[in-house]
Amino acid sequence: MREYYISRNSIILRVPVCISAIMRFALNGGKDVQVLAAPNLAGIKATLRKSRSPKYDVIELPGLNHLFQTCHTCSLSEYGELEETFSPETLAVMDEWLEKNVR
Repeated sequence: MREYYISRNSIILRVPVCISAIMRFALNGGKDVQVLAAPNLAGIKATLRKSRSPKYDVIELPGLNHLFQTCHTCSLSEYGELEETFSPETLAVMDEWLEKNVR
């Protein structure tokens, strides 16, 4: 068990964290124009490999924008025009991961 100290506005909090219990999960929309999926996920994977974390999943979701919506032009201006608020596919991936990894 490691302890981390967080300082904010002269208040110091001592936060115990069990590092071995932390599992990593990263998602990125494949058509995200704000955070490009390929380099972002490659960087996350490389960092997790270096950390020797035994459990992680890094997933690109094709056809989805930054807000995990199914998009057409995938531009920022399209966000408000889409009826879908959050992709059901993304929810299913998240649900599956949680069922598999969190008990």
